[in-house]
Amino acid sequence: MPSSSGAPPPPPLPSSGPAAPPLPPASGDRSDLLASIRASGGKGGGGLRKVDRSEIRDRSAAAVPGSDPPSGTPAARGSGGAGGPDPGGMAGALAAALSQRKKKVSGSDDEKDDDDDW
Repeated sequence: MPSSSGAPPPPPLPSSGPAAPPLPPASGDRSDLLASIRASGGKGGGGLRKVDRSEIRDRSAAAVPGSDPPSGTPAARGSGGAGGPDPGGMAGALAAALSQRKKKVSGSDDEKDDDDDW
């Protein structure tokens, strides 16, 4: 039986087998895509049209959750709730799911057991 020095054996040496096959030559797909973008007016080609300031809608207020919506939005005209989330919206669905989860977790017997085993 060989003597054990406590260290693991060294890893095996790499095989001197055939080298990995060379990479295939680059196809023209990428350059064709770039050429078509340039031809359509992208990146400095002037393909974007000018927009008048009166046509731009300000949607920045919609991105702030929890704030009072502007007076022109459907949520401000009457959600029918007393300050709670709209039951048909994503916030309402999340609130309902969390409420159901809370009921299930609070009804768990894990916390009510006497932990005499410890």
